Amino acid sequence: KCASAYERTLDFGNPKNAQELYSCAKSSFNTTIEKLSHKEQIAYGNYIFHYILEKLRKNNIAIQIHTGTAIQPGSHPEKLEKTIAYYPELKFDLLHFGYPWTDSVLELIGKFDNCYSDFTWIPQLETQRIQKLTNQLTEMQLWHKIMAFGGDCACIEGTIGALEALMEKLTIAFTDKLHVSCAPQLSMPEIEEIIHSIFTETPKKIFKIA
Repeated sequence: KCASAYERTLDFGNPKNAQELYSCAKSSFNTTIEKLSHKEQIAYGNYIFHYILEKLRKNNIAIQIHTGTAIQPGSHPEKLEKTIAYYPELKFDLLHFGYPWTDSVLELIGKFDNCYSDFTWIPQLETQRIQKLTNQLTEMQLWHKIMAFGGDCACIEGTIGALEALMEKLTIAFTDKLHVSCAPQLSMPEIEEIIHSIFTETPKKIFKIA
């Protein structure tokens, strides 16, 4: 899991220029962070980030990246596009659906086979956003690219509360899809399939859970 969005931009440089990344970072080796300029810290972070991604790619391990609601606009999910494109074999989970830039995440998960997202914290951040995303995901047929839940809480009480909040919002959203006359509608079997996918099958696929 990468939480760098709380500390810096999600633009980690051009991964195609590995030697350039290393050259920019090597002056930072064997030096304490207090002695580094902001530019040197960014350069070092770029190199280490892509070094780790390469290790994850070789071992077929997915990465979760915090997007949105951090240092704005540095946490905008679009800043990860060239990185996602460069590692097609590596699965990326863009945490928190990039809120408030959820439309950008929809574009990314639709464009890249290796890009996924989840609803973590969405019900707490904006109560109506699940309703909007339910309509968009149904229209774009992208439910298979979504995980429903990740508590991201420091205690079990917070995790359970977050899960209950998400289940409540999804119940409301899917009830509307079941009963409203306007498109796109969903049948009960379709809703059951989506629920199974986002809570079970997609997480198992991303994290290789037997």
